[in-house]
Amino acid sequence: LKGLGPIKGVLPAAAAMVLMPGAAIPVLSGPPSAFALRMRPWLLVVFTLLVLVAVARFMVFDVIGGFFLILSAALGYFSVKSGMDISWLLCLAIVFFLNSLFDAFLLLARASRAAMPLFGDKVPAYVNVVHALLFLGPIVEMVGACICWQIYKEHVSTLWSEDMTLRDQVPAGTADYGGVARGNSPASRPPMDFSAFQGQGRRLIE
Repeated sequence: LKGLGPIKGVLPAAAAMVLMPGAAIPVLSGPPSAFALRMRPWLLVVFTLLVLVAVARFMVFDVIGGFFLILSAALGYFSVKSGMDISWLLCLAIVFFLNSLFDAFLLLARASRAAMPLFGDKVPAYVNVVHALLFLGPIVEMVGACICWQIYKEHVSTLWSEDMTLRDQVPAGTADYGGVARGNSPASRPPMDFSAFQGQGRRLIE
């Protein structure tokens, strides 16, 4: 299972997404929700398991894959400890999802061509542990992606509901920025008592 890691063409793009989220993703402000706070311990467990998977990758000389996982886990730990930064968590959700697919494909491909058994009594115990961690990697990445995505979705829906509540609480006659005062729009004005083509007619004399 040597050489396991993200595909070369995908790694620079994924790293750019992780390191520069502000260039393409709007800043999502606001305090973390109750759901995000409940998911914080599970995210820390995911990041800890990813560090163990990275160590296993270093043991099979997959330096790039191990370094990528440690970088992702460090960014995830930073986003959790800095108040559940939603922009960073969204980036991690995308990166974890893509990387889990590529890692699973590479693992299955290499396992199908392995000359020696990957598990069992014929291999040392530490090799069984290393291989178990390698196969656990894509599963942990997919779980982390799902958790980060659910936190992002719940945060956006909470912001949307709060914004709609504030809009409903604006009193009539109060003008929004750059708009027409509520209650004074043409559609809300009472109809005028006007009828066309009525009254006494008159002739214009040249």
